[in-house]
Amino acid sequence: MRFRAPSWLRNTHAQTIWAYVGQAAPSVTYKRETIVTPDGDEVDLDWAHGNGGTPVVLICHGLEGSSSSPYVRRLVSRTNERGWTAAVLHSRTCSGRANRRVASYHSGYIADLEHVTPLVAARLGSRPLFLVGYSLGGSLVANYLGRCAERVPANVRGSFVCSAPLNLAPGADALRAGFNRVYELKFLLSLRRKVIAKGRAHLAWRGAAQAAARVRTLRDFDETWTAPVHGFLDAEDYYKRASAAPHLSAIRVPTRVLHADDDPFIVDDCVPTEALNAADAVTYTPTDRGG
Repeated sequence: MRFRAPSWLRNTHAQTIWAYVGQAAPSVTYKRETIVTPDGDEVDLDWAHGNGGTPVVLICHGLEGSSSSPYVRRLVSRTNERGWTAAVLHSRTCSGRANRRVASYHSGYIADLEHVTPLVAARLGSRPLFLVGYSLGGSLVANYLGRCAERVPANVRGSFVCSAPLNLAPGADALRAGFNRVYELKFLLSLRRKVIAKGRAHLAWRGAAQAAARVRTLRDFDETWTAPVHGFLDAEDYYKRASAAPHLSAIRVPTRVLHADDDPFIVDDCVPTEALNAADAVTYTPTDRGG
């Protein structure tokens, strides 16, 4: 079944914003689990339990998202309606508290997903585990499944990647155009608050944090903070090395990639159509509309 936008909701920005402000997302009750990571930090996993013995859906949110994000709560609610269990893996700093290290997360930072997925899978026995990623979280899922293909647990039976920038640079550029600046500023307001706190907690990085807090675009934020903190030469090096596109052919888990052609900032150049169609385990599903 293909998505058909209502006649009164055809504008790409209207579709994108309506999902946040026009429709109330269901309330979800979570139970939080904190997991210590191999580098001595912590990540938070929010569980919404279903019936015993049913599959589990492990969800990765988008940039500056969380288990409270409306799109996450909708999926968790639908998962629970089926009797299944959902778990939301928070990127570091996104669960409502700061992490210990100066580094937090980025579109190619798969270490936490690589650590948590086998832990969750081992608890399930033969029960199926499914991975779902939205936007930046979709980049994480695709990166993980491709770069760690030989180590993905056997009971990971499928994955779903929605609105993901599989090529990163075009999305960063698209955010600077026209009305997209509204979305970019929303992200930057959240990132600035966090980076200021990072500078206070990690004095060696205070200068970089102060510079990052003054930038006006996400590309500049990646140039002044994301790249140096996470060991990249610059923003362009980060976009190249953290993009999932080169790893799609290695994915072995059945994976569906959903992309709306009218997505305002995950533009078509973010989606490597030829690589997706050539990847044996990947089913690419474009839609005309969806925002």
